[in-house]
Amino acid sequence: MIAKAVSKWITTRRGDDDWSPDMEPLAALATTVAKALDAGDVSGPLVRELRMTLARLEPLEGAGDAFDLLAAELSAAVRDPSD
Repeated sequence: MIAKAVSKWITTRRGDDDWSPDMEPLAALATTVAKALDAGDVSGPLVRELRMTLARLEPLEGAGDAFDLLAAELSAAVRDPSD
């Protein structure tokens, strides 16, 4: 169950603009660790390893195309300095 969810997330994540080939070893590690968890090895270090590996595979903050960056700037709160 965990391995299936991790594999699905990685497959989706590979389509993102900031995915690079050097992330593939981390993706393989995450899949292997998830399979071990599904097999019943739910030790604390293994769970932490999966969590940290998935965190390293998360999209980078501010990554995206030019439209995403423009939309983020336009949606920022505007503060009137005279208040």
